[in-house]
Amino acid sequence: MLIDKAEIERVKRAHELVGFIRSRGVALTQRGKQLVGLCPFHEDHEPSLVVDAKKQLWNCLGACREGGDVYRFVMKADGVDFREAHRRLGGHEAESKSVAVEDQQWLKRAADHYHARLLATPAAQDYLRSRGITAPEFATSFRLGYADGTLAEKLPAEGRRALRRVGVLTGSGRELLRGCVVFPLVAAGGANSGHVVGLYGRSIEERRHLYLPGERRGVFNPQGAKNTDEVIVTESVIDAAALWSAGLRNVIPVYGVTGLTKEIMAHLVECRVKRAVLMLDADAAGRTAATDMAQRLAAVNIETRAVEFAGKGCGGVHRRGRPG
Repeated sequence: MLIDKAEIERVKRAHELVGFIRSRGVALTQRGKQLVGLCPFHEDHEPSLVVDAKKQLWNCLGACREGGDVYRFVMKADGVDFREAHRRLGGHEAESKSVAVEDQQWLKRAADHYHARLLATPAAQDYLRSRGITAPEFATSFRLGYADGTLAEKLPAEGRRALRRVGVLTGSGRELLRGCVVFPLVAAGGANSGHVVGLYGRSIEERRHLYLPGERRGVFNPQGAKNTDEVIVTESVIDAAALWSAGLRNVIPVYGVTGLTKEIMAHLVECRVKRAVLMLDADAAGRTAATDMAQRLAAVNIETRAVEFAGKGCGGVHRRGRPG
């Protein structure tokens, strides 16, 4: 579901760019009609970040050679897609509808095609190994895929229309997740339990990740909450995949620091989970999210404790006190 243009403009007006960039720790000084500062996206010794307060645009004249508005700044700084940047900026979205049965069938066809392409693409397999996803059975157990741009040519017109409706294909027919390893997200309950209802993509060449448009749907590894009193909750699908590959099978990811969905909550309750280990990134956003998640989980009688990642990904962790 597309975000209304008027809503995007409202968000831009609510975030004056100079003040926003300064709030992210960048010192800006006036130079003529513009402001300059050290670019936070690369090692910068001479101010190469230029901000135009009138146009509400920024630009790096150094190593990055790119720029944009406040959305683009958040996307680059936080490594998120446009929709997640919209959420982090306080934007709102119209409530999306569930995937229609006929569209769901085509979504499964897309996931099956992506799975076949992963098995035929060494570069995608190498990327997974580089992220600690080394268990040989992982890709087949979760039907992981790779979007190499060949999906549309394999579909009849009906399939292309359906996948445009759910966002796998853009309006121009381009694959939204092209260049990404693809993780199917499945319904965790009800008549559609186990059916693919969403996709998560992680670029193998760039620092970006993508979801299908609309609210986050589905759960990755719903089996991880079954027949156990305790689950590990990670901030990203990649982190959960690496932990599963390392032998910790009782793991379920949320979708970013604001991504503990009602569907995931309901699944944990349905499985009668008693405790959750919140394994989020060791940064301010991760700590704030841990506190918020702990409060929400406590409301459904799930105890929590926090274990921080010492760095991005699954490289080393350390414990801290209970957040709730």
